[in-house]
Amino acid sequence: MKYFVSLLTSLTICFSVSAQSADTTSTGGNASKKNTSSTESYNDDYSKWSIGIHVGSNFMIGDLSSYNGFVSHDANLHINGGMEGAGSGTLTRMTNSWWGFRGQLHYGRLSGLRVDDNNTEQAFRSRMYAGQLGLVLNPFHAFRISNKKPSRLNGLVMLDLGGAFLNDYAYIDRMGSPSLLNLDDGFFTPFIAFTGEFKYELFDYLSIDAGAQARMFFTDRVDARMSGEGNDLGLFTYIGLTYNFGRKGKQKSLIFTSPLSDMWSIVKDVESKMDQLTTDSDGDGVPDYFDKDPETPEGVAVDGAGRPLDVDMDGIPDYMDADPFTNKGAKVDKDGRELDSDGDGVPDSRDLEPNTPKGALVDVRGREIKLSGGGDVSDAFIPQVYFGFNSATVTAANRDRMATIARIMKSNENINITLIGHTDKVGSEEYNKRLGERRAQAVKDFLVKNFDIEASRINVDSKGKGSPLGKFNDINRRVEVRVN
Repeated sequence: MKYFVSLLTSLTICFSVSAQSADTTSTGGNASKKNTSSTESYNDDYSKWSIGIHVGSNFMIGDLSSYNGFVSHDANLHINGGMEGAGSGTLTRMTNSWWGFRGQLHYGRLSGLRVDDNNTEQAFRSRMYAGQLGLVLNPFHAFRISNKKPSRLNGLVMLDLGGAFLNDYAYIDRMGSPSLLNLDDGFFTPFIAFTGEFKYELFDYLSIDAGAQARMFFTDRVDARMSGEGNDLGLFTYIGLTYNFGRKGKQKSLIFTSPLSDMWSIVKDVESKMDQLTTDSDGDGVPDYFDKDPETPEGVAVDGAGRPLDVDMDGIPDYMDADPFTNKGAKVDKDGRELDSDGDGVPDSRDLEPNTPKGALVDVRGREIKLSGGGDVSDAFIPQVYFGFNSATVTAANRDRMATIARIMKSNENINITLIGHTDKVGSEEYNKRLGERRAQAVKDFLVKNFDIEASRINVDSKGKGSPLGKFNDINRRVEVRVN
């Protein structure tokens, strides 16, 4: 037992020194820890340390071998010459995705049989305490290049140097008379181990393992028979679990990472983004990568994110907005016109009497003006009609306004109106004067033709560009209505 304790202590010290050396090499010592490289940053996103527990069977390959004869007459030692139980614990530290270190402690039994030409049966059984330290290689997963997600299945290769303490018991059976040979209290032998292991990732922090480990002992004494023909071999087959240490979200082992594949994906992503940076599908001047609305119609004004402008912020883009200057927060219809529940031409947001009768004459705040009661018609409010640049055509967007004007005139047959045309500041005074008249005349013709309003009740005038309503040309290009 003292050999086992000494072996465990030595392996722990060696493993700690190796891990510290790996850390110092990868970070350049304390002086360079502040300047970590991209590889170190990559590694820091994953788990480097893991612990594993494995159970399985030991098989002997030597002068006396497992499953060599299947005969045993010893009732005291229970030598079966076949599968013997074994188990191991591992501690792994991956330096990066390609390689790392692993320490392993092992306990199990070995047994073997042999029947020679003289029908003499020889058998042995031994307890084995072993420890080893070696290199872990990840040749399959770390070097794969693909745009697919990393596989949950991976294979590792390990090369270890270790030592084992064994205590053998053997017997020889000649003519049915077994004789027990107690060779000694135990002996120590070094060995080299080769391991192949498959791992399947159940969760980021846990994987299931299956593998086989071959040990080549530096002695021919393990099976209690020294023929001089060659050193003895042992085989450990196992299954088990591995747990990865690390903070939540960073417990995925480096073993299941693929830096080259990640790099390939990054390059493809950069290429895609570069294409988007140099492509402007809708021709609005905003590259597709930054464009929040990459399908805006041609010629539509957009903001820095490629979204169509919405000056009044009513949710209807200006190019679709029949009234792009509604009050902030006002409710609008699908065409962007502010709601006017009673149809008096005063939007609900400014209407103090939102339930006036249809066609009632109202003031600018939507309050009804009762002419029979001496109301002042100079305070009467009738909606204005707006026009496009250098245009005198009444558009479909103005139909609701025209209907309101017609409704007021039909409900108040004793009033006449004057239509006053206005323009923006572009062009000469004389030209705009004529343009204002054309706009006023267009409104009159529309009312007469479509609503059967008597032409004699409508006068036409123009102020050209002399009375702008504001700084926006859109609202200056208008016809206003005054009650006579």
